[in-house]
Formats: sequence, C-alpha cells, structure tokens
Amino acid sequence: MGYLNYDQETKEPEFGTSANKIKLEGDGQKNGTLIINNLTLTDSAVYFCAAYYTVLRITSV
Repeated sequence: MGYLNYDQETKEPEFGTSANKIKLEGDGQKNGTLIINNLTLTDSAVYFCAAYYTVLRITSV
C-alpha cells in the first residue's frame, strides 16, 4: 500500500493521492498509523506493518 520515510508518505499507484482511500501518518521511525477511509467489505484483509530493519532481518535469514 505504501510506506513512510520519516514523515513523508509514499503510496503505491493504486492507492494514490487522488483516491484518498488510505493515509499513512507518523514519524516513520517509531510510530506509524494506517488509516483506511470509507471501508467496504472488499477492504477485508490482513494488514501487515514492519520496520525497515525487521524486513531486512527476515529476508536475510
């Protein structure tokens, strides 16, 4: 869906700024929040959040 780099949000194209479906907030270091607007049944999913160092550690095992 996207990521935070410090406090700058970057969304994948299908969740771009024109749709305003999602919002990523936080400092991008210790705190992050995913906000999904106008929820529908098709938004039902398991959402995963990871810190950069965690992703590196998992993929390098």
